[in-house]
Amino acid sequence: MNSLRTAWKAYEGEPLTTRAHVVARALTCPFGPLIDRFPTKGAVLDVGCGHGLLINLLSRDPSHCGLRLVGIDHDAAKIERAPDRTFRGRILHPGIKFLLRAGL
Repeated sequence: MNSLRTAWKAYEGEPLTTRAHVVARALTCPFGPLIDRFPTKGAVLDVGCGHGLLINLLSRDPSHCGLRLVGIDHDAAKIERAPDRTFRGRILHPGIKFLLRAGL
């Protein structure tokens, strides 16, 4: 998976600052090797998920379709928009949740 290209395309329609942020994250974090280490079934909790990039990438990887994915963050604006960018195919996967939590 090319996380850089996926990040850029997945956040199409977002402000340039948001797209630049997720692309910078894709450049600075080895998402490809990281995603390969996740189990194919079970649950993933992304604490401090921000725009939801890790969950977005996992949701697009067919080998991880058995995962329940939960992202939590303190930034309401990011959490509000994160589900719009996380799709399996074109339908939001029911096993994906984003939660707002203060005090992270």
